[in-house]
Amino acid sequence: KSASEVLEEYGLNEFLSLLEAANLKKLYDSFENVTFFIPSNEAIRAVPAGLLDSLMSNINTLFSVLLYHVADGTAQIKMPEQIFNSKLQNTSIKVQVHSSYPHAAPQVLVQCALVLSPGNKMCGGNLHVINKVSNLY
Repeated sequence: KSASEVLEEYGLNEFLSLLEAANLKKLYDSFENVTFFIPSNEAIRAVPAGLLDSLMSNINTLFSVLLYHVADGTAQIKMPEQIFNSKLQNTSIKVQVHSSYPHAAPQVLVQCALVLSPGNKMCGGNLHVINKVSNLY
């Protein structure tokens, strides 16, 4: 399945509509050996309306925000802190794993966004659903 088909399967329709607005759907579908850090529908709806309108009216900025959410390589998030290169040129994505209790699942943060659904395998990479839109400012 393509990335856009997987996003649709996971119900990440808000992000899909942003991809379509930026004409990035085909590019996302062409990526291989990547990790997607995709904001949930709720995270996108939580972006202030004025900021979202500004993104939608500036396709270059929207393009940058959307590319930022893709990291090179299929990130195996295991170490306490890792840095991955983003598909947005000259940027990186910081991933932190916090384990506070020995028998509890660790908390994973991506640029301070909480990973809600980690490690979903897909053809060509991994998909992690996060609770914030990154690289907005």
